[in-house]
Amino acid sequence: DPVNSAHMFAATDGGLFVTTNGGSSWAKPTSPSYASVDGNINTVVINPSTPSTVYIGGAEAPVAKSTDGGLSWAPANTGIGVSGSIIAVALAPSSPTTMYVSVGSGGPVGLFKSTDGAAHWSAVTAAPDYTGQGYSYGSGSGEQGWYDNTLAIDPTNANHVLAGGIALVETTDGGSTWSNVNGQTFFGGGTNKLHPDHHGLAFRADGKVWVGNDGGVFLYDPVSHAVTNSNGNLNITQFYYGFNELGGQSLAGSQDNGSATSGSSSVAAWTGLWSGDGGPSAITPNNPQTQFIQADQNLYRTTDAFTSNFANITPPALGLFTPPMAVAPNTGDPANPTVFYGGPDLYRTTNP
Repeated sequence: DPVNSAHMFAATDGGLFVTTNGGSSWAKPTSPSYASVDGNINTVVINPSTPSTVYIGGAEAPVAKSTDGGLSWAPANTGIGVSGSIIAVALAPSSPTTMYVSVGSGGPVGLFKSTDGAAHWSAVTAAPDYTGQGYSYGSGSGEQGWYDNTLAIDPTNANHVLAGGIALVETTDGGSTWSNVNGQTFFGGGTNKLHPDHHGLAFRADGKVWVGNDGGVFLYDPVSHAVTNSNGNLNITQFYYGFNELGGQSLAGSQDNGSATSGSSSVAAWTGLWSGDGGPSAITPNNPQTQFIQADQNLYRTTDAFTSNFANITPPALGLFTPPMAVAPNTGDPANPTVFYGGPDLYRTTNP
């Protein structure tokens, strides 16, 4: 609460929790009106001009509003005809009755706009499917509104809005037209090389925007349209289990940053081998030139330590994103040319 720092709100998957004593104790709103909007609350937004007006996004509402500082609540979803697992809500500080909500689910994201403080919403039909693989990568039918869905409005210009999913898109005319911050209509080969899968956006006082995604932290300049990789010395790469090391060579797969190798057992640069989601890796102990990595749930083999030889040996029944898991376990038998690969079933090859 901008006028009372001891009054805070926390959006959680167990509902909205409120403290009035600076965090010493927390509780859900006790008013019966809150029960109808309770659930997985993804976001909470306070009107800076009238801090007693609070909005939450999530559950089945998918937007609810309080005008008494979070004590009582009512749905504020007129015109929003969809529901989703992740709800992003943004309010324009320069025009607090102007709001956007992005409703993410397994289908194309629903983006809506209100100019009367959430009393009514209308669909922003001009917005591209920025949570879809088809738009973001130029092909594919997958949707990730359930995973990456974020909004931000320029504090000085209510018509300047950024919406992030797999791609990051921008409007400067209140939603009538949109452009891809990456420099083209889809991700691959764009001029700015923003990493995909966006989860956080924050405007700085100078008008530049911090962008948080699966590749870390980037800084976007809406004036020059330049993007700067701001990761610096942040150790943010998340390696999955199955990290492998043999004879000074390291081989590992990371979350959404591919599989990579390093030829030094000390601090050294890594060489990327494949993009997407990595996974468990393996260097065959009795034949170190034979190695295995994963990329987007496909299993790859090399017989020359990835110098030139590279083959996809994924079991036929386990294509892209077929297993109900982000990373499929695999392991090699150190004494024999055998690899086990786990998905909904367990597969084995004796001639990998």
